[in-house]
Amino acid sequence: MLQKTILLFLFTLSLWSSEFKLDWYSWEGFCNYKKAQTSFFSKLTPTKRIFLSFSAQEILQLKNNAYERALLKDFFHDAKQNDIQIELLLGDESYIYPQNHEKLLALIDFFQNFPFKGVQLDIEPSALPKEQHPLWRDEIINLVHKVKQHTPLALGLSINHKIASHSLLQELHTAGLNEAVIMYYSINQKKVVQKLKNLLENNQKLHFSLALSIEPLSVLYQDETYALYGKKKSLQKWYTIANELSSYNNFVAVVIQSLKAFNKAKK
Repeated sequence: MLQKTILLFLFTLSLWSSEFKLDWYSWEGFCNYKKAQTSFFSKLTPTKRIFLSFSAQEILQLKNNAYERALLKDFFHDAKQNDIQIELLLGDESYIYPQNHEKLLALIDFFQNFPFKGVQLDIEPSALPKEQHPLWRDEIINLVHKVKQHTPLALGLSINHKIASHSLLQELHTAGLNEAVIMYYSINQKKVVQKLKNLLENNQKLHFSLALSIEPLSVLYQDETYALYGKKKSLQKWYTIANELSSYNNFVAVVIQSLKAFNKAKK
């Protein structure tokens, strides 16, 4: 009887795992696509969304070069063929300042010529000078409001778990935020899952994703990254975490920092 129960559990887990898809931060995805073309997508671990960022040079090339724009349209075509959604990732910390809001909105206007499914902001207070950290809360709420008023696309924001208070999340949701991507860079699965469950239960009108990292030890401490586990073991652990959170209607996905780091990780 016990053996049958175990086999049933393993069978159910295998079915669920086959449907499990990750989201990725991708800071160099378009550049890598141009090198690999269609094989870029065929080699991906099962993927639901890619948060795609562009360097200043790439943006300039897209604005001035029709061939580059055609390549980006090919990227979207291939993504659609693989049932992958692409969201625009904007992570320049200077966008937090009101004098730079128009620049950000103009950039969103330009990228609305392409079929992005959402906008993801990654503007952390840690990126600002220490004396300006207290300004971040009011400014990020103001920025979320402006962006949401400017675009019909779904809007997400990456937030460190340490500052993801109930009051901040409520204010962000009121300002128009659709999704909070909670960055909890830790390999302590129990603590991470409990934190997410608390947020999901106490903020049911807001959608949540969980950001984990597989960046190398040159970037993060050993207890913050899955780098030492390698790809296969990391995927197993991410499956387990996502499965524990999947019963919540407002849970979206596990997002990994980053696609490049995962590709470079050991097997």
